[in-house]
Amino acid sequence: MRRKHKLITFFIFVILVFVLGVVGYFILKPQTVIQSQLSDRGKEFISKQEGEFENLNLTPKEKRVNEKIEVENCFSFTFPFELTTSREQEECNWLYNFENPLGRVVMRLREVNINNLNDLPDVKLRMTRNNEYEMKQETLNGNEYFIFEKTENGYELSAFSLSNGKVLSVSLTSQINRQMQDEFKSLLQSLTPNF
Repeated sequence: MRRKHKLITFFIFVILVFVLGVVGYFILKPQTVIQSQLSDRGKEFISKQEGEFENLNLTPKEKRVNEKIEVENCFSFTFPFELTTSREQEECNWLYNFENPLGRVVMRLREVNINNLNDLPDVKLRMTRNNEYEMKQETLNGNEYFIFEKTENGYELSAFSLSNGKVLSVSLTSQINRQMQDEFKSLLQSLTPNF
């Protein structure tokens, strides 16, 4: 009976060591082994994400406001907020995060097959939701814009401009419902798209 008890204890111990070994292997498995099992598309996504965010590591003494930003072959502008991070989402599509107040600006320049801004889906959506968005047309720095201000459910300012088969869209969002029309207009006035 004792021998049977020792044998069962031994087998339980061997099984426990095996299970811990397998679990430990998968927990401590090197990242490169996991990445080698990914498709080429997955590997490309991970490599893009590793260097995407440019964290500027700003100290309180080193506030970067009204910084001139140039994106080659896309656009250049002066950023009127305290820039914290920026990231290219795809070609000529950039995200800029800022603080004081907290928010973000997304700029996108892309080719389109339309001749009128009214035909752009983003503009159509905002025009049909006229109870949610106020629209005005304005020419700034030689570019004609449709500018929309969201009046309900969050704070958003959006501008769209069309020239030479390319549309420029600029969107400012903030969690804080703060009036930022002056800063947004300043951004648009400084903006030079590569139409």
